Amino acid sequence: MQDYVYVGGVARANRMAMSSQASGTGMNIVSGVDTSQNRVVELVTKACKSDVNPEYFTDPTKLLMPQQLKQGYSRARAKEMIGWEPQVSAHTKPATPRRN
Repeated sequence: MQDYVYVGGVARANRMAMSSQASGTGMNIVSGVDTSQNRVVELVTKACKSDVNPEYFTDPTKLLMPQQLKQGYSRARAKEMIGWEPQVSAHTKPATPRRN
């Protein structure tokens, strides 16, 4: 699982933080949506209008990475401290983001 966020949203969050009174605290700039690699492949193949199906295999000579089922990142502090929320979802066709 990963949490994908639009890079323009990250840039907007940085601008908002620099012009805010927030100081000396950390916050997550995340979508708050856990997304599997399978879902990413599904979204990309759909966007490309492809009927290609992924093939999965395990290479016995390689170590397997542990699977994390949930990231659980929260963007609550970013909303509270600088008023930031994502405007573009990785799960939909990107739209033109609003300017702040």
